[in-house]
Amino acid sequence: MNFVTISNRKFAGSQRLGAIYFKGGTASTSQFTFIDGECVEFTNDEMSRIPMNRIRSLSLSGIYSYIGYDVESNSILIKNDRIGRIPIFVFHKSGVFIISNSIWEIILN
Repeated sequence: MNFVTISNRKFAGSQRLGAIYFKGGTASTSQFTFIDGECVEFTNDEMSRIPMNRIRSLSLSGIYSYIGYDVESNSILIKNDRIGRIPIFVFHKSGVFIISNSIWEIILN
């Protein structure tokens, strides 16, 4: 299993992209993507190259979770299969957010 964590504050082992810090996933100069599991319509590699605004409007099948960040719009997209079989954890307190597929990353940061 691959792990990913993104936050609006720096944490151990993180890299910066736009207004977020991240560890894990795939980043270009304009967006960050993380895909766990598989959707039926696209391979994970194909899905990582699709612009986030297009992913938002797609109806996808399979067992997957998707976390994306677009630098230009400074927006985050979290998308999961209909049942939510692959968990994504979200923490928000006092203006700090942490999103991860590992509860331990949130607890330790």
